[in-house]
Amino acid sequence: MELVLANMRKPEDVTIEREFEKIKKLDIENWENVRGQRPWKENGD
Repeated sequence: MELVLANMRKPEDVTIEREFEKIKKLDIENWENVRGQRPWKENGD
């Protein structure tokens, strides 16, 4: 199986435990909700 995407990992490299450790390090107390632009809106609001 050839990996096409540059940042794509092999399935065996990703485990629930590793992903959980990444999530535990996130600062969930101080975050800002950033909403991306919507293609159907003409202005940047």
